Amino acid sequence: MRNKNKLASMKRRWLFFVAIFLLILCSVVNAWAIPYTITRIPHSGYAYSPDINNKGEIVWASNGNIVSNYLGILIDSIKQRHRYIQPAINDRGEVVCTIDDVGNNQIYSTVRGVLTPPSYVRDGWLMNYANHPDINNNGVII
Repeated sequence: MRNKNKLASMKRRWLFFVAIFLLILCSVVNAWAIPYTITRIPHSGYAYSPDINNKGEIVWASNGNIVSNYLGILIDSIKQRHRYIQPAINDRGEVVCTIDDVGNNQIYSTVRGVLTPPSYVRDGWLMNYANHPDINNNGVII
């Protein structure tokens, strides 16, 4: 009787370990089966500082412009007479970036316009220097 209980207990343990193994194997196979899409940034010339939101929209800086893979040129440096760099985008589509104006950097938003005063030098120190902005989905810029 005791041997039968031992045998039944061993079978239960074995089945438990087999079930755990199959569960882990299925999760690994599912992770491999997730389809990934590679999106290339189309650009002419120099493109840098890409940022992507949770909806798949990518923005990047190219030749002083801010460009989107969905909307094309968002900020045209020729029309605005400034060079725009370091974009960041949130899920609402608001883009913030740095206006690079020969050391007088400012933060710019596609929704709210210029957000910071120009930087300047006082007593040898660079004041109000704005660089590498980021934005969360609530619109808070850091």
